[in-house]
Amino acid sequence: MPVADLNVGKLLRAIHQNFQAVGYRVDETKGATVIHLPHLVSFPSFAPEEQREQVQLLVELALKAAGVSGVTFTVKDTDGREAGNPNWHQFYVEIRVPRA
Repeated sequence: MPVADLNVGKLLRAIHQNFQAVGYRVDETKGATVIHLPHLVSFPSFAPEEQREQVQLLVELALKAAGVSGVTFTVKDTDGREAGNPNWHQFYVEIRVPRA
């Protein structure tokens, strides 16, 4: 999916460095571009709270690596399971990129 906003492209490339498979959607709003990452996962050997911390850390590292200022994000537990594994929790991440 080609992305017109260069900052969004930088962020998506950085996210792909930290997560092997990433499905995403990009929405344009009046003041920002919003990247939706609906099902990020961590290692199933971690407890759910450790998985959340890992996902949050990997997103923070990706945002730092992208070098785009003013970006904010939220991590939400979807209570979903990846590939039917009861130990593999999914997280929804929303990244807000201010318009340049």
